[in-house]
Amino acid sequence: MKSDLKLFILAMLCVVMAGGAVLAQQNGETWRQKTSVEMQGFSMPAQTTEICVATGQNPDPAAMMRQQNNSDNCQITNQKQSGNKTSYDIKCTGKDAMEAHLELETIGNTMSGTMTAKTKDGPMTSKFEITKLGKACVDKTAAMAKQAKQINQQAMDAMSCSAMLDNAGNDVAGQYRVFFGDDMKSIRKTMAEVIGGPEEDCKKDARFPKFCSSIQTMEGFVALKGAGPEALKGCGLPEADVLDKLSQRALNEKNWDFLMRYGGDKYYSIMVDIAKRKCTGRSFTSNDPEYDTLCWRYGKALVSGDRQGALESAGVTGGSSTQTSDRAVEPGNTGSNDGGATAKPKSAIDAGRQKIRGLLGR
Repeated sequence: MKSDLKLFILAMLCVVMAGGAVLAQQNGETWRQKTSVEMQGFSMPAQTTEICVATGQNPDPAAMMRQQNNSDNCQITNQKQSGNKTSYDIKCTGKDAMEAHLELETIGNTMSGTMTAKTKDGPMTSKFEITKLGKACVDKTAAMAKQAKQINQQAMDAMSCSAMLDNAGNDVAGQYRVFFGDDMKSIRKTMAEVIGGPEEDCKKDARFPKFCSSIQTMEGFVALKGAGPEALKGCGLPEADVLDKLSQRALNEKNWDFLMRYGGDKYYSIMVDIAKRKCTGRSFTSNDPEYDTLCWRYGKALVSGDRQGALESAGVTGGSSTQTSDRAVEPGNTGSNDGGATAKPKSAIDAGRQKIRGLLGR
């Protein structure tokens, strides 16, 4: 009963508020509203309040219902006007479902009426009287709407592509989240709907080409920590070609860790061959210092054909050394494929959200 009674009282107490809310005028006239409610023997003493309605307008119950309730849940139908009398049927669905009928009569500067409703807890009746007092007032709705719009715009600015990329700085993983992150896309879409306008496409930012260039380097690709294939695809770059180029560079520079994680079958076979030739003895040391890392870290696993053991030595879990092996979890993380991609730094996003919380005073 409490939820229905709350809905009913809210509807009646807000009847005249919608006129000013919908019209959004700054100058208004004061009206006095007197409302009483009865339900299953329960009677709420008449409540008297003063509200501000736009100058020259009468309170509009239909506008009130559309303003104060979700239009998808509450519908006003069967509206009739005869002389100074008006009636509506109101139907709300969902958690606080109800059906109601509203009768209004206007005499001079006074509106009076009765609203009867059927709810799951029984019938309810409300009687009200609204009288224009004539004294001037300021309807704050317009100012509040303007302030809300400003806050929304500031929040949108804080979550803009430019602001988020500024926060990301040179962090390639942070830049990736701005350009391709689903959470960022969701935030931008929501904010665009609030403000009214198209969703911003961060890939149109002048920094996007530089990002695509940076992930074609070993340093940039590794910095993505698992999001490499998705980033290359988003940049329109052929993954196999880029990884082969990077792997060849890694081989030339003896970067065995990169080859183990991202080199795929081709470069794994090359490392096995090198290990058999260069790594000797039970301790798997090398006669050539440039192969020391390969031998002491991967030598035993490579020579014995234990590829999974070699991957684990590289700090990779839940993946295999293939052309898409960078989906495996990076050192220090745990989980299954793509785990690394979802655990990337969120500094840019967090900074933007921090700004929004500041704007909203939270």
